[in-house]
Amino acid sequence: MTGKREPIDLDLFRASGALVPEPAASSVAETTPAAPAVGRQEGEQAGGHWQWSGHDMPRTHRYPTELLEALEDRTSRLKLPVGLTVAAAIASLLDRSDEELEAAVRKAHAARPPRFGRR
Repeated sequence: MTGKREPIDLDLFRASGALVPEPAASSVAETTPAAPAVGRQEGEQAGGHWQWSGHDMPRTHRYPTELLEALEDRTSRLKLPVGLTVAAAIASLLDRSDEELEAAVRKAHAARPPRFGRR
């Protein structure tokens, strides 16, 4: 390892054997509008289960090495697709109240070592 931090490209539905969820016919749209900050999200059903439109947006984010190693270890041990596991985790976080989500972010921020830099 060179010590240089490279961004990690996390493609949730790459062709690594992960199955892309089949969207309901009514949820497929040409564009996905921005989700409101509070309240039920458009992709979420009344029963509390998330649906995806079948569209995805590639994003690059930086994650702590330890977090990615733990994700890889756990999904490998449980034989779960990484992309769907991450999607489930994000959906679970978005189901929390604003206060609970803010508390989780504060906890993660406090756990970051100083070398990560504060943004």
